[in-house]
Amino acid sequence: MKKILTTMAVAAIALLLSGFILMGEDVPEKDDNEVQITVPGLDDFIGKWYLSSDNEIAGIEKAFPDIYAFGNELEIMPDGRISWHIGAAGAAGTYEVYDNQLVACISDIMEDDEVKIVLTLKDGELSMKYKAVPLIFAR
Repeated sequence: MKKILTTMAVAAIALLLSGFILMGEDVPEKDDNEVQITVPGLDDFIGKWYLSSDNEIAGIEKAFPDIYAFGNELEIMPDGRISWHIGAAGAAGTYEVYDNQLVACISDIMEDDEVKIVLTLKDGELSMKYKAVPLIFAR
């Protein structure tokens, strides 16, 4: 129990520090000559997503401790970053988009491991498997 509480405390501190560091970053000025690269389908993924009520609750509770106490949000940013906070777990990484799939390499802050995930967009929902648990996200 002590190890779990220590891990949660370290994770919370890391999340807080990352937020403070990001808030202190200077935003570069826009260069009028800069070329914008667009990825077909990327705009469909960008934004915040939340666990859908269509998910199997038992599997989610097993994969994500304290799901009801902490949150269920996935965020895909236009600069190639992805992060989530589901239950007591959090993860962050980078992604690439191919047609209707987003392939991400993420690091789980609780388990300190890196995994590759694939999110598929279909009918306005994102689906993926994490820890062998199918997850569905909606806006």
